[in-house]
Amino acid sequence: MLTWLERIGQVGIVVCALIFRDYDRILWSPRLLLLAAAVALLICYDLWWVRYFRGERGKADLYHSFLGIPLAGAVFPTAGFFLLGAFGGVVWLMLASAIFGAGHIPISYINQKNLNN
Repeated sequence: MLTWLERIGQVGIVVCALIFRDYDRILWSPRLLLLAAAVALLICYDLWWVRYFRGERGKADLYHSFLGIPLAGAVFPTAGFFLLGAFGGVVWLMLASAIFGAGHIPISYINQKNLNN
């Protein structure tokens, strides 16, 4: 069930990113902080991958915390795309991100627990 949620969320995120253009309007407003936070989270996600590829590249490395965030490889993209949806007012992207996170974060947690045992 978790894998299905993860996959449905992935497809939903890609489709919403391609279809909706509500995040193309970048005018000065307090909502711009949502965009800045989304970009920061997605940059952190990229840096998390850089750290992974520069390291040992072991399975356990996929589940280490990054910048104090546990399961950063699951949390950063989920939160980043959710905030991007909030910035653009794209409820479908926010929903897809929540569905993705509902599958991806628990899967990552279970995998981390199985590696520690």
